[in-house]
Amino acid sequence: MSSLKAFFAQNVQQNDIIEFVVSDRFKDENGKPIPWKLRALSEAENAEIRRKATNKEIVGGRYVYQFDPE
Repeated sequence: MSSLKAFFAQNVQQNDIIEFVVSDRFKDENGKPIPWKLRALSEAENAEIRRKATNKEIVGGRYVYQFDPE
């Protein structure tokens, strides 16, 4: 049985940026496929995005929080 220590926050690698070609349909001016760059979000970045996408409304005298996924 493997250890769960690899999943602890202090053992996680830092955000590496990964480049890969999603589709050959997206090309630059030289006709080469454009690579996309991806990386994992930090929890602070995730929290900020969620905060900006949450609206607070008053319904029936109470605050109701609505998350906008778009």
